[in-house]
Amino acid sequence: MTKSVDDLFNAIMQSAENMQTLVLSAPTSEWAVVFLLGQLSARGHFRFVRGDGGFPDCTLAIEDVNIRIEIELKASQFILHKHPLDGCDAVICWTNDKKLQIPTLELSSLFPNVKTAVFAEIDHSGKRNKVAQTLADRYESIVRLFDTTCTVAKSMPNIVLSAPTSEWAVVFLLGQISAGGHFLFVCGDGGFPDCTFAIEDVNIRIEVELKASQFIRHKHPMDGCDAVICWTNDKKLPIPTLE
Repeated sequence: MTKSVDDLFNAIMQSAENMQTLVLSAPTSEWAVVFLLGQLSARGHFRFVRGDGGFPDCTLAIEDVNIRIEIELKASQFILHKHPLDGCDAVICWTNDKKLQIPTLELSSLFPNVKTAVFAEIDHSGKRNKVAQTLADRYESIVRLFDTTCTVAKSMPNIVLSAPTSEWAVVFLLGQISAGGHFLFVCGDGGFPDCTFAIEDVNIRIEVELKASQFIRHKHPMDGCDAVICWTNDKKLPIPTLE
């Protein structure tokens, strides 16, 4: 297993070399690390097998060897969450602030030009980019985001090996789709809305769900996001929804 973990870490490092311009800011949550890992997997050097954010978070595969991975924002959170050391094969984190007794990969070291994360409330207001001011502008940007997502997804038929079984897995899949740079991840922490994407310098607030009906079940306000992206559209919503 040690060799396979080393091979996985090397594959991630290789992918990171080609993604320096896609990572705009340091992740500020485990959710954002999941998205980043999805981006890193898009080139096919390693594959996502399954995962739902439980322990361990996911199983990745390289050369048909499955590796159980726990994802953390900081390595110290592995201890804080009281995870058993024999429950996973490796840890992938943004900041390695605690030496663990299992293999650990620090992603921040692979993106030296990204500024250190400021752990504060996520700002979805779009101060970095031009924000669509009118409903018409916003809708046009959402249509472009949806069209781009569909086009990229159709060009990646071998990336998705099995249907997502959790919102966590949908986030990972969105990371894979965004890796081409057609739209950018601005911020997100899994709160509401889950994240903000940018396309052509316009920010779009996105709520991610496994099923569209969960948007209603979670009692999210309709005016709190611009669009929903889900795996299964099992409930017609009065806001733009991409299945």
